[in-house]
Amino acid sequence: MTLFSVKFFIFLLSSIFLYFTIFRKHQNLALILFSAFFALSMGGKRTLVFMFFTLLTTYGGAGFIEKESSQAIRRVIFVLVLVINIGILFSFKYLNFFFGLGNICFHIARSEHYFEPIHIVAPLGISFYTLQMIGYLADVYMGITSAETKFVNYAACASFFPQIMTGPINKYQNMRTQFESPRPFSYKNLTYGFQRIMWGYFKKFVIAERYSVIANTVYGSFREFNGAYIPFATFSFAIQLYADFSGSIDMMIGIAEIFGIHFEENFQTPFFSTTISEFWRRWHITLGEWFKTYVFYPMLKTDFFIDLGEKAKARFGRKIGKKVPVILALVILWFLLGFWHGGLWKYIFGSGLIPCFYMILGMLWGDKAKKLALRLHINQETYSYTLFQRIRTFILFCSGMVFFRANSFMDGLRLYKHTFDNNWTLFSMEGLTSLGLDIHDLNIAFYALILLYIVDKINEKKGSVRDIIAKQGIIFRWIIYIGLFFSVIIFGMYGTAFNAADFIYAGF
Repeated sequence: MTLFSVKFFIFLLSSIFLYFTIFRKHQNLALILFSAFFALSMGGKRTLVFMFFTLLTTYGGAGFIEKESSQAIRRVIFVLVLVINIGILFSFKYLNFFFGLGNICFHIARSEHYFEPIHIVAPLGISFYTLQMIGYLADVYMGITSAETKFVNYAACASFFPQIMTGPINKYQNMRTQFESPRPFSYKNLTYGFQRIMWGYFKKFVIAERYSVIANTVYGSFREFNGAYIPFATFSFAIQLYADFSGSIDMMIGIAEIFGIHFEENFQTPFFSTTISEFWRRWHITLGEWFKTYVFYPMLKTDFFIDLGEKAKARFGRKIGKKVPVILALVILWFLLGFWHGGLWKYIFGSGLIPCFYMILGMLWGDKAKKLALRLHINQETYSYTLFQRIRTFILFCSGMVFFRANSFMDGLRLYKHTFDNNWTLFSMEGLTSLGLDIHDLNIAFYALILLYIVDKINEKKGSVRDIIAKQGIIFRWIIYIGLFFSVIIFGMYGTAFNAADFIYAGF
């Protein structure tokens, strides 16, 4: 079963019917059963086993922590459950990274020993559900929330199937009240949910899959498609990634909405950001919040970072010294964020250290840049300056995506080298149509991107396109709904030789 198969639609419609009829008095139990079936169908037995192992250990660990009066024992329980579950995640996702580091050390030492990489398939969504459940455990340990006493409530929330594959990474303390009370059928939830699901399909099939053809063509043969082709393909990949990932989140939020569950938003029109820091606050919001809450802020409160700050102030002065521990914590944080994506150096640089470098520059030189703009009599309140900031931020984001999309870190370096080759044939009809899309598909890709921009612009300025459409007449509303549905059917890229079963972030 895939998210785009007939089996999935039968599963979803059957689940909705059973949820609001036969299981209307036992909705949390129904969600557990639906989620177990989904995990088994999408990820096999290992996904089901490991997901419920994490569920049981974090639920039991949180219960013991809350009941235990000894802080030492509480810490032991917390660390034990944490190490077990992080250990499982590392074993499946990141072991080869450390094998690679070991092989480098063996090479330097001229040793004949080396580690053979292991090839194992990780359980579906392990990175997402592990972080979510560990966040709950940490909240109980830190006294932020109380331990859940009803296992069915916790299990229903933690294993809820729409969030397994791509997130968002919801905090249990923000979700628990929704699982403590009945969720009656709502026509608004049903219509709003299906609207958002269809918008997610539109992003995935009509936009992301077309721009993926361009990115795949160039990145697969960057020595042939060099020069101007590489920035264009990187732009295409940025659009693909956004449409694909935000489209998957739209689908998951829409499915949850039908069941009366409201997820946290994971995107807030990131391409309207004026700084790279703002961009990453609007992109994959729940992952960033998780790392800030459970890694960045606790790290800054440790004795090491406090002592480092005091020594830096004494050495460099108060203004610079107080930034030193923050900068070091940022480097560690963003290394981990890049590492989370798959334990490869291309991710560590592409979505970790490169954005971190830009943020540190902003911290150190942001005020000076503003003063320079004032000296040059640049009006920073104009739309043209805001547009310049947005374009600059997008280019900085794309500069990291070169590594993110490349087949390896070394290929990322080669792509940068070949960007400066003198090849401008892209700017011809023959050059454009050599990228895998004919003129018909190029037109669809362009106009679909314009539509995405308009919708994001409305969401940025006026809140919600769905609310605006809901206030219109019934005929106008249904013209839009039917038009969106048939746009996916008619203009979507799919077929017997096409596999759109996996969203990009389902692999992380």
